[in-house]
Amino acid sequence: MSNQDELIIYIHENIKMGLSSTTKLIKILKNKDNKIKKVLESYIKTYENYLKRANLLKQKYKVKINKNKIMQKFMANAMMEEEIKKDNSDSKIANILIRGFTMGEIDLEKRIKDYADNLDKKEKNDIINLAKELHAFNKSSIVELKNYL
Repeated sequence: MSNQDELIIYIHENIKMGLSSTTKLIKILKNKDNKIKKVLESYIKTYENYLKRANLLKQKYKVKINKNKIMQKFMANAMMEEEIKKDNSDSKIANILIRGFTMGEIDLEKRIKDYADNLDKKEKNDIINLAKELHAFNKSSIVELKNYL
């Protein structure tokens, strides 16, 4: 598998995991008065935009993505749901999200460094730019969520 394919797959899966988790959180909080719900709704819109762009990259470079991540998503969502059943405060939700964004940010930063010099110029522009935007979104989300701790 080429470097471009690996990075596109990683970006796509990262976005889908974030969208899935955030959507699940909104459903869990449906009848609650959490102030953080507005932030979550904005994250969903951002993820949806990123997913459209990742899908365009996937099509452009003819990348096939395996759908074997169902169990991983299920486990992540189940663990998150269990944590929120115990404590659904904005602080707890922000803490869960910060952990997820931090893990994504660290891994994405490493992948950007690993692949930036290994993609040709044409690929670098659209793939690395989306990766960097997603990385910046992760970082800014962490800062924003700290207000809820």
